[in-house]
Amino acid sequence: MLIKIKVVFEMDNMLNLTPKEAFKAVKPEIFQELVSQAILSSGEEYKEKLSRVLGANLIWKSRHGNRRIHISDLTGKISLPLLQVQRKDTGEKIYLTRYILGLEPYRRIPRGCREIMAQLGASISCRAGARILNSLTGQKFSLSTIHQAVQDFP
Repeated sequence: MLIKIKVVFEMDNMLNLTPKEAFKAVKPEIFQELVSQAILSSGEEYKEKLSRVLGANLIWKSRHGNRRIHISDLTGKISLPLLQVQRKDTGEKIYLTRYILGLEPYRRIPRGCREIMAQLGASISCRAGARILNSLTGQKFSLSTIHQAVQDFP
């Protein structure tokens, strides 16, 4: 699979930043565009895989991702297209984007990110873990988010 991305940024407000600070400012946008293109281009392939796993015929409910899902990752908050398929036999709707990313229902933080938070929160205090995550990634996570991650993973 080949993904081509064209990224255009307004540099007027970044002229007084160092190159490191400028890259840190545009990193979530680059990551968001990369993942969005990957999801949209591989949607049909994953629809076929899911159809074989469920043993049911699936039809597209939203193929172009008009609705979006907002997730928080270590790179920042990103918005991704929400692809949806529907089972023909039962009418059940399945979010293909969540299936591709491995997100559980009603979760906005991916499992890998929550595991990192849990390991950090279990080894040191949640308050110190929040400060370390903030300084390393620039993304702010609350103490309760880190504490909940520690509770989720034994």
